[in-house]
Amino acid sequence: MNEDKIRDIAKRIATARKHCKISLQEMADYVGLGYEQYRRIESGKVLVKTEYLFSIAKKLKVSTDFLLYGDSSNVIGDNELASLLNGLSSMELERAKNVLKAVFI
Repeated sequence: MNEDKIRDIAKRIATARKHCKISLQEMADYVGLGYEQYRRIESGKVLVKTEYLFSIAKKLKVSTDFLLYGDSSNVIGDNELASLLNGLSSMELERAKNVLKAVFI
């Protein structure tokens, strides 16, 4: 993987973390890495390993596709709606889906 791609992934991770108002130290602790090791991921110095990618995506409530490729096709065109949905727990997200289906389908 080329350096530009690694930096793009790092930038998406850092942006999502900041959006969730989670500190670098909190993410490092959650993932099970030292602060400096985790900081190197977000700075694009190293490629995030798959074993950490899933934990990061879970904590940030985003898909691994989003982190790796910038794919946000799950919700198209409304960043506010996407932000609201990304902030829900899995149980709340299921309830929201049911409400939307009841109203629009």
